[in-house]
Amino acid sequence: MIILANFFSITVLLTLELKRKAESEKILKEEKLGTEIKLLKAQINPHFIFNALNNIYSLTYTKSDIETESVLKLSEMLRYVFYDCSKDHVKLGAEVEYISNFIAFQQMKSEHEQNIQFNLSNSRSDIEIAPMLFIPFIENSFKYSKIEEYVDAKVSIILNTKRDSLYFKIINSIPHQGKALPVNCLGIKNVRQRLEILYPDIFQLKTEENENIFSVNLIIKTS
Repeated sequence: MIILANFFSITVLLTLELKRKAESEKILKEEKLGTEIKLLKAQINPHFIFNALNNIYSLTYTKSDIETESVLKLSEMLRYVFYDCSKDHVKLGAEVEYISNFIAFQQMKSEHEQNIQFNLSNSRSDIEIAPMLFIPFIENSFKYSKIEEYVDAKVSIILNTKRDSLYFKIINSIPHQGKALPVNCLGIKNVRQRLEILYPDIFQLKTEENENIFSVNLIIKTS
């Protein structure tokens, strides 16, 4: 009976210790993931703010008549970055509004009308996603297509929701005079890290490149 009682006591103690260690490891893992997400977001937010400020400086320097409009859009973008993006998730509608303002800023950077298509067919604005998830892809497309320089350059963005998934696709032309987009660029690596942390095993990210086209396809399970 004594041996049996000791065995039972040891079993209970071991079970409690294993449970305590598991809970401790879970807390440490969550803290680590939270820190990684904050670091990744810290890389993103200032980058876009400085870009926007540089754009406004250029418009001011050239005494552009759209300077007032650009300041207003920047105000909306900053509000989103500092307030909404401090949360873990935002409504897809808020992200779409930010993207629209981002595109409008891009259009201000050249005298010709840039060929930027933004298709939102069948997209539900109430779905919650991680903030600033698509912007690195969009910025890279603008940068590597050199869309503000070449009239024949183009960028096409598709965002929609079907059943239990969110679909994002972006395609940009690659100018013959330019350099192709490196697949391992910082923006894509950053987003992939966030996806692996926030959406483990429920996302697909694929990039493709040929002679004059680069594309990104992202699918995220939403339920």
